[in-house]
Amino acid sequence: MRWSLLVARVAGIDVRVHATFGIALAFGAVLWGTAHGAQGALFGVALVAALFGCVVLHELGHALVARRRGLAVGDIVLLPFGGVAELRERPRTPRDEILVALAGPAVNVVLALGLIGALLALGVVPFAKLSELLVAPAGKPGLETALVWLAAANAGLALFNLIPALPMDGGRVLRATLALTPLGPARATRVASLLGQVLAALGGAYALMSGHWMLLAISVVVFFGARRERADEEMRGVLTEIRAGDACNLRSFTVAPHDPLHVVTRLLLTTPQSDFAVVRGGALRGVVSRAHVLRAASLGMTNALVADIMTTDVPVLAADASLEDARASMALRGARVVAVLDGPQLLGLLSADDLVEAALVAGATGFRPGPRPQAQPLPTSG
Repeated sequence: MRWSLLVARVAGIDVRVHATFGIALAFGAVLWGTAHGAQGALFGVALVAALFGCVVLHELGHALVARRRGLAVGDIVLLPFGGVAELRERPRTPRDEILVALAGPAVNVVLALGLIGALLALGVVPFAKLSELLVAPAGKPGLETALVWLAAANAGLALFNLIPALPMDGGRVLRATLALTPLGPARATRVASLLGQVLAALGGAYALMSGHWMLLAISVVVFFGARRERADEEMRGVLTEIRAGDACNLRSFTVAPHDPLHVVTRLLLTTPQSDFAVVRGGALRGVVSRAHVLRAASLGMTNALVADIMTTDVPVLAADASLEDARASMALRGARVVAVLDGPQLLGLLSADDLVEAALVAGATGFRPGPRPQAQPLPTSG
């Protein structure tokens, strides 16, 4: 994710902090500093940092179970309102989705029980008072207060994430469960997404009336997250029915590895393309994009050749593969484009923008594949 900084690597998974994460730390400092001065502000920052450590463990639960189920996992990014574990592949079965979704809340349950056990073992809180403190944690800066707050927070995170509405973990469990019925995955997503939007709207209305601005912000995030889940499922349904060869530009310009940088620059200025296949001897050698050209220019590589700046790590798909396969391949490899081949012959490139355009046009017009696309001679830079 852009504007994020790598802070740790756990079990081979990068943990990043988004630039906006400072908002959460500032909130903790203000919340505790108002009543307890500078010491309270430092305590608030430490408490928020510890809480987000629990969030990292929650997301690691998702990520490690996903990896155990054979799914590719990306980074974990901490944001002011929580964390996100990037799954580069969709769960292959409803069972996989249920296991991955439940792993995060299960971590919070274990943490909450562990913290409660620590409180009882230390003897700082009588058992009879424990439930009262967990429901309404309060106190002055100190170990007891920190343990009580973190125990309550982890219990709250588990319960909140188990709300049966997308995009919450409970919503994913609900969707996967409904997908096992005759409803199927698409209708299951619509039901879970609609429930998520309804609950978010109710939560937002309550927040406006009661002045709970944090709840309002969370409701907005959940509302649009639910809508995005539904849109993503609808897009997936359309892309699954269209072949990669039906959407790539069969007349796109290509360049050669020995072409100088100014050749690509000229094509960027005179064509609508932003990515160009690099071809030699009729075979794909790589891809050069606008970003490569701009980076080379910023480094003063005015005499560079295409071979010096292109990327050779390009996902390749057959023309008969679906556009959903193309999208999955981009996500899995973290790539901007995929190359579409008709046997050994390059048909063209597909970008993420092309997939969105194809989904919009096909969804609106009802377009479905016609005859199988055939390779055409591609125009070159010369």
